[in-house]
Amino acid sequence: MERCRVKQFVCNQELKPGQTITLMDDEFHYLCRVRRSEKGDILELTDSASARFRARMLEIRNDECDILVEEELTAYTRQYELHLYLCLCKGKKQDSMIRQAVEAGVNSITLVDSQHSQVRFSGSEAHKYERWRKIIREARQQSGSPVNTELNDLISFTELPDLDSSSGRWGIFCHQEKIDGNPLSQMNSSSVNEVHLLIGSEGGLSNKEIEIMQKKGFSSLFLGYNVLRAETASIFALGTIISCMELI
Repeated sequence: MERCRVKQFVCNQELKPGQTITLMDDEFHYLCRVRRSEKGDILELTDSASARFRARMLEIRNDECDILVEEELTAYTRQYELHLYLCLCKGKKQDSMIRQAVEAGVNSITLVDSQHSQVRFSGSEAHKYERWRKIIREARQQSGSPVNTELNDLISFTELPDLDSSSGRWGIFCHQEKIDGNPLSQMNSSSVNEVHLLIGSEGGLSNKEIEIMQKKGFSSLFLGYNVLRAETASIFALGTIISCMELI
């Protein structure tokens, strides 16, 4: 009986059927030491172009392994794109929010500098982005998400996109009070091309930031009367939107 120990392995190169690839270093360690793949195991690979492949472990040596790419699998397609904007949060909260968003299948994550954020970037955050991209890859492999989540550079509120729901581009931000009507009641997969969701920091959103978003076409989403942590609000809102768009 063929075994599949790995939900998905993300490769940093383009693949094609019949190709044999050799993995070393961290990739080898993950597959053969962490996931304990063995010779003959079936793998699902996703390449740098987000194409999916069925593959087989051919050979395992002391510090490298060979994998045969057997066939291309049907690509996952979603009728709409889901883009997440995260106001800066402290330390591991940001890590957790990024990981959960990738598991939920967002197309992109953009960090936003907010007035009430308790974190400020100094211009030397390359090591943080390197860690976050590693988290994104690990989350895709663990969850099997077919979506190639992109991590964008930090922006300000004035750099948020201008959106228009009448053209299928929806903007939503979470707020602890009822400001607008419920935007989800008007959304469905046949009329929405893009959903842009913004999550505030631990300190919430300022009146000026809300004003900027409303001028850019964002509507508020009320998640109930309980006060939620930023990381709770993020996955709560993502789950609500995905359920509204795909499951209901």
